[in-house]
Amino acid sequence: MHSEITFDENESFVSIRTFGELSVEGFQHFLAELITHSKWKAGMSVLVDHRAASLAGLTVNDIQLISLLVKQLKDNLGSGGRCAIVLSDEFTKVAMWKVMTASEVGFEIEFYDSIEEARRWLSESSPTADA
Repeated sequence: MHSEITFDENESFVSIRTFGELSVEGFQHFLAELITHSKWKAGMSVLVDHRAASLAGLTVNDIQLISLLVKQLKDNLGSGGRCAIVLSDEFTKVAMWKVMTASEVGFEIEFYDSIEEARRWLSESSPTADA
């Protein structure tokens, strides 16, 4: 798995695109890269685009570990923002992750099959969009 993080000055959120076979290690890498990036501010909204990645190899244990990782980083990720996850399939695995994670972090999580819908949701309600 590899990822690409983009801070677009025209957007009110950061974009992360993932590629290849998703893994716990890949999530650890992109989350560490995100929270240590010079443009990252806790509480920013995030668009995670998994359309070019495969979730097929993720096990229930992997999903639990990714959930735990996000919960451990909740102070670094901040509260008040939103996380839109875009994927073309495997909604069941992402829904399982959302159930395990959403109640213990300070941001909203939704997932979409359309990048345009996800961008619209983030732009309409991002806390930094009104600033």
